[in-house]
Amino acid sequence: DSLRECLRGFFGEKNSALVELTGRFFGDFNIREKLGEHNGIEIYRARQMSDQRQVTLHVLSIEKSADPACRAAFWENANAKKRLRHRRVLDVEEVGEAEDRPYFSSEFLGDTTLEKLLSNGARIDSAQAYQILGLVAEVFAHAEKENISLEPLTPGAVCQPQWSMSDKIVWQTG
Repeated sequence: DSLRECLRGFFGEKNSALVELTGRFFGDFNIREKLGEHNGIEIYRARQMSDQRQVTLHVLSIEKSADPACRAAFWENANAKKRLRHRRVLDVEEVGEAEDRPYFSSEFLGDTTLEKLLSNGARIDSAQAYQILGLVAEVFAHAEKENISLEPLTPGAVCQPQWSMSDKIVWQTG
């Protein structure tokens, strides 16, 4: 709840104070492509140099990084995600800070989300909808059992098996 309160009103807004990370190094990461931005969190496809693997990198914006409450909420959320280990959720591999900005990384699965599919005109039939709801319910039940609080799920945070060639669903935003 604290992250949602801290970042309220930033959905879809562009932050003119952002320093473009694409095409440069950010800590141990070579930033390849910006995938999006949500609630003051920038999302990138990057290569982690120490492990030579492709990751999804979530970085708190410069503006939000300057706010102690936002930083604290980001850290709390990132560490909760790191504790959430489930076969349907991409593991948060690393939580850290570079250039005075907190970040977390996870395996890169792709950027084809339920939101993108729906915005491109795809239709979800009732069987697919029940399958998606079942996967999401499975993850939320596990999180509750482990006493891990998850932020609300949006269509932009869900990758589903037939779209991504994986059996995982993803919380892609911060």
